[in-house]
Amino acid sequence: MKKILAIAIVAVFALALCLSASAQVSLDRLVINATTLTPDDETNLRNADEVKINKGDKLYILGWALNAETNSNLKEVVYTLDGKEVKCADNYRDRPGLTGAIGVANSELDTHAGIGKDDATFELTGIDKLGDGTYKVVIVCKYEDGTTENLKEEFTLVVGTGVKSDDPGEQSAPKAAFSVDAAKLGDLWDNNKGANQVDAVKGDGFVTFTASGGDPFFAFAEPLQIGADAKYAVVKYRTSSNVNTIDFYLQIAEPHAQSDKLVNDGEWHFIVVDLSKPFPDSMGESLWDGTLARLDPMTGDLDNASIDIASIDFFTSEADAQAAANGGQPSNPGTADASVIAIAAVACIALAGVVVAKKVR
Repeated sequence: MKKILAIAIVAVFALALCLSASAQVSLDRLVINATTLTPDDETNLRNADEVKINKGDKLYILGWALNAETNSNLKEVVYTLDGKEVKCADNYRDRPGLTGAIGVANSELDTHAGIGKDDATFELTGIDKLGDGTYKVVIVCKYEDGTTENLKEEFTLVVGTGVKSDDPGEQSAPKAAFSVDAAKLGDLWDNNKGANQVDAVKGDGFVTFTASGGDPFFAFAEPLQIGADAKYAVVKYRTSSNVNTIDFYLQIAEPHAQSDKLVNDGEWHFIVVDLSKPFPDSMGESLWDGTLARLDPMTGDLDNASIDIASIDFFTSEADAQAAANGGQPSNPGTADASVIAIAAVACIALAGVVVAKKVR
């Protein structure tokens, strides 16, 4: 089997030599419930305008992406579900020789260019949590320089009956293993056993934290016993200040976990934080044991900065966390990401004519 795959890969690379240097992306496979590469193209839905699945089915893709025009590496692949962006699992690989095969001189673009692996395809996370209904989906590549490109243009995803149910139970919403709502967060603040350069005021369904210096945090009176398996935190937040991240401390001091960069547009957003990833990386292995003792509600340029936090939910599955983050509906959802994707989609129309059918897998 490995020999057959090796021959197939060599053949594909040989065919790719005639590709234009402007080729940016290749969606090689779109399959249902197939985590490993198979030669059966009858299951490959990459060109389908409509994909039908049962509730609980998963969608996987395989391909590559790079931006030769701006010399930028692939950062991540996401998809939009009825216009709302959904993050995907981190399952990429380097593709040595890819740029040479498609006639691009910058071999550094081979790094992180592969989307999924032959023996571990890339999951569009959260698809298996959808209830009956018909959805519009676009698969999008994001590059390190902020540019975007569609890996697959809009297609229709039909789940189950294709008719959305009015019963919330039919939407298969993921259930958190542990939750901190605004009231609980307010109690943690009221009973804290030490606060530094931060104040808090309870609002209607959220808590507003305001910093007075460069290291705002507060320690809980008693550490939260969340559970070792519930390592994915989903935070609903809103800020218009120049703040960077939210930090979670497993103990009063190190180690701690840090969120990705926050969005500072004054709108409600969700962010997923993997509490098992230590920050900084030099800390080595995570010491996550399910205990949380301190919260740094914001980091960055913090004098008089503020942030509203409505909830923090903890999940045992990254897919469930991503589904909760993208399936929840903030009261004032932002539109920045959607507008960027819309602009990128227009730009991609011009590129569509030069992306040829012979692709590298």
